[in-house]
Amino acid sequence: MLLDDEQYQRTQQLVRDFSEGEGTQCQAELEGFAEAECAEGRNWMSEMWLEAYLAGRTPVTLTSNVGFSLALTTDESLGDPIERAADLLVRCAATHLEHLRSETSEQLTPRGAPLCMQQWRYLAGGARHPPADIDGFLPGPTGAANRSVLVLWKGNAATVAISDAHGQPLSRAAVGAALREITALAPVDGLGFADMSFLGGEQLAPHLAQLCCDELNAATYRAVTEAVFGFTLDDRPADEDEHLRRSVFQVGMAWAYKPSTFLVSLADDFVGMHVEHTIVDGGTLKTSIERAQQLVADTTATEQVARWQQLAWAWPEALEEQVADQIDQVRHAAASHRVRTHRVPTLPQAEIGIRMSHDAGIQFVLLYAQLATYGRVRSTYEAVDMREYQAGRTECLRPNTIAAVALATAMRDGDATVEHLHAALAAHRAGVIACKTGQAFDRHLFALRSVARKLGHNPQLFAGEGYRALTSDLLSTTSLGDQAQIVRYAFAPAITGGIGVDYNAFDGEYEFCLSVDDATVERLDEFVANLHEGARRLFEVVVSAGRAA
Repeated sequence: MLLDDEQYQRTQQLVRDFSEGEGTQCQAELEGFAEAECAEGRNWMSEMWLEAYLAGRTPVTLTSNVGFSLALTTDESLGDPIERAADLLVRCAATHLEHLRSETSEQLTPRGAPLCMQQWRYLAGGARHPPADIDGFLPGPTGAANRSVLVLWKGNAATVAISDAHGQPLSRAAVGAALREITALAPVDGLGFADMSFLGGEQLAPHLAQLCCDELNAATYRAVTEAVFGFTLDDRPADEDEHLRRSVFQVGMAWAYKPSTFLVSLADDFVGMHVEHTIVDGGTLKTSIERAQQLVADTTATEQVARWQQLAWAWPEALEEQVADQIDQVRHAAASHRVRTHRVPTLPQAEIGIRMSHDAGIQFVLLYAQLATYGRVRSTYEAVDMREYQAGRTECLRPNTIAAVALATAMRDGDATVEHLHAALAAHRAGVIACKTGQAFDRHLFALRSVARKLGHNPQLFAGEGYRALTSDLLSTTSLGDQAQIVRYAFAPAITGGIGVDYNAFDGEYEFCLSVDDATVERLDEFVANLHEGARRLFEVVVSAGRAA
């Protein structure tokens, strides 16, 4: 388990001390705060969660940003790469403009329950902004009229108009003409336009402040912030894993502080997205991409010129050299990050004779792999969508339950039983229900810790080895359920030596998209081999359970 017996006993005592002491005041304060926040259209952790993101002052691409591969295709008749890119840009823009015209329909769960729409504000653009102390978020304009996007190409940047005075999208032909002119620009020699956004807020804040003392630079920064989204063109072919690696870690591939930047390859079929995670999660992105898939460019397009304007920074020489040196350090840190996608054979669905969620099965395989590889169990994070709640984001399910560990241990030792499997499945199911009904503990502890700080308390519970073990995620795992809109995604591991895991299930296969830092991850090849072995051993037990059913 996460703790040995002595550590567990010490943690139990810290829990008792907190619940019988400062915890009572913290809980009462949290409940009062929750009532006030509810009245303002937020929930009990909205502001705390936002603040936790914005307090991070290290490079966002190495901590919280995400690179996505998207299932966005174009008509086969569009053989020219620029036409294809223009088609994608106009369809994505139409989705954003539709929302800004207040024409987006209410979003519902598969069971018909309404989903909170607050995350859709990312469609207005804006950008995370680093002042001197803690980052903030500068929202984009709320209207659809006369809007632009930020196009990046080989270190160049330009704003391109995407809507007319009535908020209607411009035509594919007009946007394509602008992109053709932009891609005729020569590559930038030296610092690319967006490179400095790959610095953390602590380093970037004084640089932006100095640059924006110049009126032209200030206007340039406003243009970046107000752009509806970013749109990066790349002419370097690559396989899917390399495209994903570039999409999140390649310096200059996006203005890293904007909520979303689409990434379109002119050399192959890759379409991706770079996402700054502060105000939007994957579930909302998936839904907005679904809308872009449904739209056909030019159906309501305005036939006017898509005007574009090149952007550039006026650099003081000494500052440019300083930023270039700092960016080199970020490049060095990012160079060892890798993305590896592996598919593991399982069983066809028709041969699984019991009720078993794919999430649970995949978590059992991951747990077996870490136990078999490293000889012990460390914490795993499993994200759960919470948009059914007001201002809902995500909850954290901790899947390494006592029953799951018992199953994985028995699988390793070769004596796993049907009873082990059913107990582990029941425990995972209970965890999902706890999350979905607002009864999970992870975010609650996060909020109590935040309240304690604001009250001036310093509970030993949150400094103890138990809480550290719980929240130090060797595996940070997430899935969006299918690959219909978002194919797979990559992100920096949560801790040094950790592994980021995007997983999907297919009929007869599990897929694991692993994000790692080669400089710190240990025994990755062995871990991958144990994913295969874990799936084989798990489904031996599943077959036995099916026969017994």
